[in-house]
Amino acid sequence: QRASKRQSAAAAEREGRMGQGLRKATASTRAPYKAHGQEHVFRFLDKGALSAKEENEFVKQLEAIDVARAVDLFKGSTADKGAEADESVTPIDPSEVASVADAKEHDAEWSELAFEAMSKGKVAFVVLSGGQGTRLGFSRAKGMYDILLPSHKSLFQLQAERLRKLHELVAERFPENKSTTRIPWYIMTSPLNDADTRGYFKEHKYFGLRKEDVFFFEQGTLPCMTPEGKFILENKAKVAFAPDGNGGIYLSMKN
Repeated sequence: QRASKRQSAAAAEREGRMGQGLRKATASTRAPYKAHGQEHVFRFLDKGALSAKEENEFVKQLEAIDVARAVDLFKGSTADKGAEADESVTPIDPSEVASVADAKEHDAEWSELAFEAMSKGKVAFVVLSGGQGTRLGFSRAKGMYDILLPSHKSLFQLQAERLRKLHELVAERFPENKSTTRIPWYIMTSPLNDADTRGYFKEHKYFGLRKEDVFFFEQGTLPCMTPEGKFILENKAKVAFAPDGNGGIYLSMKN
């Protein structure tokens, strides 16, 4: 009887929410989940186990998820392509690949081309820093980790100093392009460390780099899924998410 009363009270509470501006799980909200076999995410909601606030936040999250994309990515990554994959993958033409010997032979020539491209603002550097230093016993982004050099410089600082030096070399070789010489640095963060990483660079005055040449962008995330392709709930009112891997960098940069 107590359970029945709680469920009735929760149902009555949900019925009165529309006037309060709270989101409800409508048919349109449920449609993509039904179409892709993910209706189980509503089980706690349908049992009346969520408060008005929990339902509101849960529905906002559910409406933001591209269910079709997540399911398609899962299927694509787990499907056995078999012979189809073998036919679509062919060896790279040797003429398009440089060997170590080629690099030594053309070092000066290729370096000059690279410096010229940088002097014209045609080159940028990207660092993937979405992960935490958990395995190192470090709770912040790995780029902030002290790798125990005598200088105690972090990985971010070492990379920044190399970029500063590179900028100097480019300016020396192509002084006529000084006005266009820029070497942008794109740093991919994650929802877990984005604010911390931005604050770290601000605290250290971007390690001598120009602020306008340092760009931060967050790595994308995808719903966590079981081996059977079902969304995993982090709790009764939240779908679990995880970073979408290094391959997500292209969509993240575009967005």
